[in-house]
Amino acid sequence: MKKIMIFALVSLLSLLFACQGNTLSTVSIYSDDEPIVVSMSNDHLKILQLTDLHMSGFGFINDNKTLKVISKLVQSDDFDLVVLTGDMVVTALAINQMKRLVAHMESLETPWTFTLGNHDTDYAEYEELVACLTDTEYLLFKTGPDLTQGGCGNFRIHFERDGSLFYVAYFLESQTKEDDLDHLRESQVDWYIGHVEEDAVDSIMFMHIPLRQFIDPTDYVGVYLEDKVYAQDEDTGMFDAIVENAKTKGVFVGHDHLNDFSVIVDGIYLAYGRITGFNAYGSLERGGRVIEIDPSGTLSSTILLESDAE
Repeated sequence: MKKIMIFALVSLLSLLFACQGNTLSTVSIYSDDEPIVVSMSNDHLKILQLTDLHMSGFGFINDNKTLKVISKLVQSDDFDLVVLTGDMVVTALAINQMKRLVAHMESLETPWTFTLGNHDTDYAEYEELVACLTDTEYLLFKTGPDLTQGGCGNFRIHFERDGSLFYVAYFLESQTKEDDLDHLRESQVDWYIGHVEEDAVDSIMFMHIPLRQFIDPTDYVGVYLEDKVYAQDEDTGMFDAIVENAKTKGVFVGHDHLNDFSVIVDGIYLAYGRITGFNAYGSLERGGRVIEIDPSGTLSSTILLESDAE
């Protein structure tokens, strides 16, 4: 009987929060299309990717373990940026957990940003999640321009070294809520092309759901334990645009908790992050992915496990 009552309470809370999340859909939250500029303190760029945190508020023991491993991974090195690649909050308590996550990330005093995943807006609108981002000092995030069905959070970060542009990072939302289809829209591809054609330096890209070019990898490195790659349901031309422009050297994703492999396709480095959140399915050791760009602009990447983080 106790289990039934708890389940009923959770279901009621889910319904209440879901209803609350549908009240702000007419509010405009989109920002300008100017890049965020970051001045590097070293001659190389080092980024930590964390993914699929699945903060819930109901599984508080696992939530605490997730926050603990985030701290351990972030504090293991001097990272220029920490990137959370989606599914940060998966709960009817999305607003509460987003606020908790933001406060925790800010406490680490390391620049950080995120891309939205397919579950982040299950119980909250974009506007409600963005409203949790106030009073931040270390967050580097923009909602980006209002693209046709392009979702929220398409933006760029320009990394400068000694006053000159060194590298670019692109961030895209790979799942938009308008029709609940999991793929980049053509407007996002056009947005990317419009900027990458003007870029004088190389770049990397972050999103939550893998491009279809992750499917059926050969000669991959790392873990591939999912029954398949749960990729975007349509190829709207992003990979072709990446190959044609030859400036974006790597694409980093999350979404599939049992995969952390990397593979090179048509000269492009495609890589999963390592599952970070303890509420997410799978028994893989939690961790992250470290991405480095050396002074010459060469990209390298490794998995960082919790047990290896000092």
